[in-house]
Amino acid sequence: IRRTILLVFVIYAILTIMFALFKLAPGDPTAIFIDSNFSSEMIERQRELWGLNDPIWVQYLRYLRNMATFDFGNSF
Repeated sequence: IRRTILLVFVIYAILTIMFALFKLAPGDPTAIFIDSNFSSEMIERQRELWGLNDPIWVQYLRYLRNMATFDFGNSF
């Protein structure tokens, strides 16, 4: 049981570090997928759809939930 608790802690720590690294990466994630010809309203709409305008704690909890349910999002 001790190893199981340690395993859960290590997985949680790895997920937290991965989330932090993605958040600390320079640039806007929408810039990778959005054409430069899009209007600022369209870019803002996409940020809203992806939840990038939500508070960081909401994004973190959503990320943990998605990882726990093996919902890794869309593959492009």
